[in-house]
Amino acid sequence: MVYTAEDLIKNAQVVAIIAAPQVSAEADLLAQLGSRNCIPVLSFSCVSPTLHLHTVPYFVQTSPKESSQVAPIVDIVTSFLGREVVIVYEDSPYGIGILQPLTEALQSSSVHTIDSVVVPIGVTDDHFDQMLYRLKNMSARLFVVNMRTALAVHLFSRAKDAGMVTEDYVWIATVALGNVVDGLSPDDIDNLQGILTLRPYVQGTSLARFKARFHLENLNTDRVHTPSVLLFRAYNTAWATCIAAEIAGVSRLAIRVAEIDLSRHGLSANRRVFLDSILNTTFDGLTGDFRMVNREVQPPSYEIVHVNRKGALGVGLWTPPLSLQPQKLSRKGYSFDNSRRSVFWREDTVRTSKGREKTGFPLNLDTKHSLNLESKRRNARKLVGGRSGKLCRSYNEKLLRIGVPQKDGFKAFVNVSRPYFFCKDNATRPSTTKQVTGYIIDVFETAMEKLQHPPCYDFCVFDGSYDELVGNVSLGILDGAAGDVTITANRTGQVDFTMPYTQSGVSLLVLSESDLEPIQWTFLAPLTKELWFATVGFFFFTGFVVWVIERPRNPEYQGSSLRQFSNASYFIFSTLTFSHDHIIRSLLSKIAVVIWCFLVLVLVQSYTASFSSILTAERLHPTVTNLDQLLVNGDYVGYQHNSFVYSMLRDRGFSKHRLIPYSREDEYADALRKGSMNGGVSAIVDEVPYLTSFLFSDARYQNEFQIVGHIYKTPGLGFVFPQGFPLLHNISTAILNITEGNEGSQFEEKWFGTAATTPTVSNKPSTPLTLQSFSGLFLTSGFFSSLMMLISIMRLAHARWTELRHGDADPMDNISGDEEFRQLHPEA
Repeated sequence: MVYTAEDLIKNAQVVAIIAAPQVSAEADLLAQLGSRNCIPVLSFSCVSPTLHLHTVPYFVQTSPKESSQVAPIVDIVTSFLGREVVIVYEDSPYGIGILQPLTEALQSSSVHTIDSVVVPIGVTDDHFDQMLYRLKNMSARLFVVNMRTALAVHLFSRAKDAGMVTEDYVWIATVALGNVVDGLSPDDIDNLQGILTLRPYVQGTSLARFKARFHLENLNTDRVHTPSVLLFRAYNTAWATCIAAEIAGVSRLAIRVAEIDLSRHGLSANRRVFLDSILNTTFDGLTGDFRMVNREVQPPSYEIVHVNRKGALGVGLWTPPLSLQPQKLSRKGYSFDNSRRSVFWREDTVRTSKGREKTGFPLNLDTKHSLNLESKRRNARKLVGGRSGKLCRSYNEKLLRIGVPQKDGFKAFVNVSRPYFFCKDNATRPSTTKQVTGYIIDVFETAMEKLQHPPCYDFCVFDGSYDELVGNVSLGILDGAAGDVTITANRTGQVDFTMPYTQSGVSLLVLSESDLEPIQWTFLAPLTKELWFATVGFFFFTGFVVWVIERPRNPEYQGSSLRQFSNASYFIFSTLTFSHDHIIRSLLSKIAVVIWCFLVLVLVQSYTASFSSILTAERLHPTVTNLDQLLVNGDYVGYQHNSFVYSMLRDRGFSKHRLIPYSREDEYADALRKGSMNGGVSAIVDEVPYLTSFLFSDARYQNEFQIVGHIYKTPGLGFVFPQGFPLLHNISTAILNITEGNEGSQFEEKWFGTAATTPTVSNKPSTPLTLQSFSGLFLTSGFFSSLMMLISIMRLAHARWTELRHGDADPMDNISGDEEFRQLHPEA
C-alpha cells in the first residue's frame, strides 16, 4: 500500500490519498509520506499510527479513536453485574492500544480485571486451547476481546469447541469485529453465535436510501448486499474529500484503487487550503454526523450487536456521553432495563457449572449463622420460607436470611404468628408451618418463585425500627428485608431497593364533617340552565302545535284569544301530571301529544331521582385540609410507630410533645374521634398504603374519615438488599410483572378486600342533568310535532283552495265526507 501511495504521488500527482492501513506500521509510513509531500492522507480504518498527530500534520483520521469504544464496553460489562473481567488482546500495537484506558475505566467502575491475556499473531490451535483451558478455570465469566477479525474468529472457533461460548460465559468483542461482522461467512457467523460486539450506528433510513441509490446507479447488479461499517466509513471519507475539493477549487479529481482499499486523489494548486477544507468539512454521513476536531472525527453512537444464527442483531444503542438506549430485543436471553439503560443476560437463562455462579454473584459471601442479639435490641426469630415445590439455589451453601419487621398493627401487610427466638447456637429449628403472612410476604415469595433459580432463604423476625432493620442489611447481619420499608434518600445510600410494589406518598387522615346547611332554590339544581329553558320552550311549542291543529274543529280552542291561550297552556302543562281533562279530536294532535308525554315521563322520572339524591346525600368535608393548619393551631398529630414520618414532621416544625405514635388501626380511629382537645389527635400523618388499608379495614371508616392531599412524596415501599446484590434487577422485574398483572390484584383482594386504590369522598352534589342527555328526545318530539302541524296546515290550505275553486257550488257536494271542511263551515 505504501508503494502504491508513492507511485500515485509521483506519477499521478494526487493531492490527497484515502487508505485503510491494516497495521500501525503502514499507518506510520503513510502518515510520514503524506506529511513529507504535503499530501493529505485520510485513513478510515480502525488502525491508528503510533506517531503523535502533531508530528504528521497531513494525516487525517476519519475513523473514531480506538479509545472511544471504552465507555460503551465498560457500560456493557457493568450491565451484566460483572465484578471480575478478563481482557484478551492480540500482541500488536492495535491490541495494546486500548488496554490501559480500558483497564482504568473498568477499575473506576468497581470492576476488577483479573488478568490480561495476550495472544500472539501467529498463534496455533494448541496455544489457543491451552489459553482457553486457563481462562476456563478462572473465577471470571466475562471476557473482553480486542483482536482483528481473522484472529478473533479463530479464537471463538476454538472457544466454541472448548464449550466456552455458552450461556455460562459473556464474550464482548471490540469494534474491529463489529465493523465487518455483516460481511463474514456463514461458517464464521456460526462460530461467533452468542457473543456481543459493537459497531458505529447506521440509521436504517440512511442505509435504505444508500442501497436504493446504489441500485439505481448500478442497474446490472442483481442484489445489493448490506455494506459493512468499514465501507460506509470509506464512503463518508470519499464524500468529505469531494466536498472539500469543491470548496478548495480543485479542478480535476480522479479516483483510483489502492491495492486492497479505496484511494481517492485530486489535483489542487494549494494543498494546505485543501487540507484545511477537509478538516472543516461537516455533513450528515451514513454513520452519523461527520465533523473533524483536531484532525479526528467525533465519537459516534455505537450499536450493541448480538450474533446469532441469522447474523448480527442490534440489541441496544449507546450514545455519548455514556448512555444505553433500548432497541429491538428479540434474542432470547437478553432483556433491557430502562432504569439502568443497559442490556442484561436474563437470570432465567443462566446455568451454573462446577459450583460457580454467574458473573457478579457473591461467591465469597460471608453468611453469618446468627444475628447480633446484643446490638440494638436484635430479637430475631427464624422462620421457614416456602418454596412452592421449586428447587432453590444457595449462596456458598448458606441460606439468605431475610429480615421481617415485627408489627403490632396493620397485619394485612406483614403478620408474624407464633414467633420464637432464634438461638445463637441454632440448637432449635422452627417447625415447617409457615409463620409469616401478609400482602408483602405474598409479593416477596411470588417474586422469588418467578426466578428460574430462586435462592433459598429463611425469614428472621426483627423487633426494632425500620432504620435499624436497614442498618442490619447494610452491615451484612441480614441478607435482605421483606417488609413495609419505605424507600428514602438516606436509606438508598446504605442499601439497594427493588422497584416499589405499593402506592407512594404521605397524606393526612382526618375526620369528615357533614354539611347540613340548606341550599336555596334546591329544586332547580337537578337540571342545568339550558335544560330548564329547553323544557319550558318545548312546553309552549307543543301547546302551540296542539292549538294550531285543534282550533278549526275543537270548540274548546275557539273563542277569545285569552280563552284559547289559557286552555292550550293548561292542557299542555297538565301533561306533567297526566291529569289533563280537555278532549283532543285530531289524530295529528294525538300523535304529537303522545310523543311529548313520553318525553315528559322520562324527564320527570330523571328529575325526581336527581332531586332525591341531592336532598338525601350527605355532603362531607374534612375537618383539616393541610399540614400548615395543624402547625398554626398547635394541634396534636399522630403517626405510625417506628415510621420515618416522625423525622419528616420534626423537620416541618412540629414539636416533639405534639407528636403521638400509634400502632394499630383501632388506635387511629379512637384518636381521631377524641380530637386534640380530648386526648386524641386532629390528624394522622402516614403513608398512603397504610391509610388506604385503614379505610378498607372497616366499611364505616370510609364515611367517617377522609384522606386529604399529598404532603410528602416517596417512591413507595420496596424490598431491601445489600448494595450490589446481583439478583436485584431480576427481582424488580418480577415485582413489575406481579403488580401489573392479575396476581397483584388478587393479593390486594385477599388482604385488603378490594383493589388498593386510594378512596376519596366526594364533597360535590350530584351532577345536574344536561340538555345533551335529552337532546334525542327533544329532537324527536320537535320533529313529529312540526310534522303534524305542517300536515294540518296543508290539509286546511287544501280545503280552502277547494272552496275558492268551486265558488258558489255547495261545498258539501264537492268535498263530501271532508271533516275538515265541515269544521270550517258549521252552517252547512
